[in-house]
Amino acid sequence: MIQIIKLNKKINRKQVLNDINIRINDGIHGFIGPHGAGKSTLLKIISTLLNSDTGKIVFEKEITDKQKMRNIISFVPNQFNLYPKLTVLESLYFISKLRNSRNDHHNNINRLLTMSGLIEYKDNRLSDLSEGVIKRIGIVQALLNNPHYLIIDEPTTGLDQEERISIRNFLRMVSKDVNIIIASHEVEDITQLCKEVTMLVKGNVLFNDTLDNFLKLSQSQCKQGFHESYQFLLNREKASK
Repeated sequence: MIQIIKLNKKINRKQVLNDINIRINDGIHGFIGPHGAGKSTLLKIISTLLNSDTGKIVFEKEITDKQKMRNIISFVPNQFNLYPKLTVLESLYFISKLRNSRNDHHNNINRLLTMSGLIEYKDNRLSDLSEGVIKRIGIVQALLNNPHYLIIDEPTTGLDQEERISIRNFLRMVSKDVNIIIASHEVEDITQLCKEVTMLVKGNVLFNDTLDNFLKLSQSQCKQGFHESYQFLLNREKASK
């Protein structure tokens, strides 16, 4: 569990996050909201890549020290770059050794490549691979140290349907061993993966509860219901101003 308490952030004098108070329970948690809502900024703060102005984040009821937090989290940004001239195996071995992983490099990497459906690409150069395959490799490298929390910004945005399905299947499998936090504009990422949802608009929390309760706002459990609930919250936020 992660507790976010009275968290605020300004960037270039603009209030990006405004008094965020939420709890992220174990499982797969999704952040949604329009562009500029503050989702990526919040993920970076949770990942300790960015400092908040005020407030705090508490991991597992007691961990607030940044170094201890970094020992249990991994972050995959929206744009992920690796060494294009290396093969998949070479790149993952290199990253694993840089992190001083205590795991058995060979067995751990091959296990993750098999789970992700990437074992057939292990000897391919990264420069020859599709964006979707690179995205899966990014998730694999983030799992090398067996983190407690895997944080991913836009895991499937810009990918074709087949690659989106591959990534969702992979995340569903690894969620048995790691808690996952995603921010996404893709409806299926949220409806097919997440148990809980937080909706942000202009740095404010409009919703923080289960996906089932989010869908109940529109009295529908389908994709269309998701859009209706989303629009309902947007309209309610506009009407309050």
